[in-house]
Amino acid sequence: MNVLTISEVAEKVKLSKSTIYTKIQDGDFPRPMALGERRRVWPEDEIDAWLEARRFDRPLAGSGQGPGARRVAAERRAAAG
Repeated sequence: MNVLTISEVAEKVKLSKSTIYTKIQDGDFPRPMALGERRRVWPEDEIDAWLEARRFDRPLAGSGQGPGARRVAAERRAAAG
């Protein structure tokens, strides 16, 4: 099992350490495991699974959701009529 430190996790998920810890407290991020009294690490496969789950949570372009939805809808109307 490959494990990651907080610095490695932050780099991999492109979030700050403080944001990661906030997400852990909110239940929105995997909890670390203890290797010792002061050493916490994350199994890399859990971080990969978290990233993969985020991939399917985001709206897709042209889905009618997200910031570009109005523009996409207007383009479709213009093309149809």
